[in-house]
Amino acid sequence: MEGFMRGLRGSIVLISVLVAGAAVDQARANGPMSDPRYRLSRDGGGLGYTIDETVIFSRVGITRDPKSFWTVERKVKEVRLRTVLQDKHQWADGRSCPALKTVLTEMAKLPPLKMAGPDDPVGAPAPSDVTETRLAGPAVGDQKGWAGVRAIRSEYFGPLPQWWARSLKAMANCWRDEPPRTPDGPVRSLLATPEQVRWMKP
Repeated sequence: MEGFMRGLRGSIVLISVLVAGAAVDQARANGPMSDPRYRLSRDGGGLGYTIDETVIFSRVGITRDPKSFWTVERKVKEVRLRTVLQDKHQWADGRSCPALKTVLTEMAKLPPLKMAGPDDPVGAPAPSDVTETRLAGPAVGDQKGWAGVRAIRSEYFGPLPQWWARSLKAMANCWRDEPPRTPDGPVRSLLATPEQVRWMKP
């Protein structure tokens, strides 16, 4: 009986090792998971010009791990007078793109917005022929129960679209057509299908 139990325990350990190994192999085959922290979109246009852009800023790895890094995944289609100016699916890797750190730092410095009260004057209605820029990310809260609250801002003009225009120029040489690679394989795409793109828009 004792020999049988030793054999059983050995079999269980072997099975556990095989299952764990298979899980690791599967993770490497699929690529490492990333944590999408910020989502940006630009949509709209006018006078024959349209743009459909979705951008995901993600953290790969545990935040406090020195090996963790930021990535940006971008899907954009830009058309002017039925001519496609760009139709791209691109990535930027924070390990080889120092500009990304500056982009994120400047994003955190965007002036906060405050919701207008019911008696406050409001501006003109939103224009129909200008691109709308939207940004969503985790909100800063100082009260209990704020976990998971997200801030979303939308602008046609102003600090947000200006920041993104500067960011695109700063990262002009960072974009690649392939996802960043890690020892566990390439980073998984979050914008691989039209459904994912619609889901990720803020």
